[in-house]
Amino acid sequence: MKKICFVVSDPLTARAFLTDQIAELGRSYEVGLAANGGGRDMDWARSLGLGDRIFTIPIERKISPLRDARALFLLARLFRLHRFDAVHSVSPKAGLLAMLAGAVAGVPVRTHTFTGQVWATRSGMGRALLKTADKIIAGLATSLIVDSPSQRRFLFEQKVLSQE
Repeated sequence: MKKICFVVSDPLTARAFLTDQIAELGRSYEVGLAANGGGRDMDWARSLGLGDRIFTIPIERKISPLRDARALFLLARLFRLHRFDAVHSVSPKAGLLAMLAGAVAGVPVRTHTFTGQVWATRSGMGRALLKTADKIIAGLATSLIVDSPSQRRFLFEQKVLSQE
């Protein structure tokens, strides 16, 4: 059976955006979930049958080079150990780490869902850094999903995504 791992920084993101996908894909794939958090935050995921395929990875939302490097290492190790056929990330930090770790670990299918850009309302160096992270995500992903036609257009205009 093929294996897919969803990666998010916050379990609430997975619950809000991925519950139906996880349930449906669980019929045909072995589904895992990597997130920053565990315990009661993941009861909903256990109810979907994920059981021992819930992985606590310390993916923090704020930028922290040492902690981010650790999360990257842990994700790459997780992907190699479980030999996932696909990874799918949602949220900027999870996307950056999952796409990097997936590429390093040789995961053949790497999908990211863009659900908004944190850099869109920022300026200066912070905007440039966060926008560059989205460009890296787009470059490492084998497929991308955007949550609306207007967002797709915005990402094209901002040169985060190419026409292909």
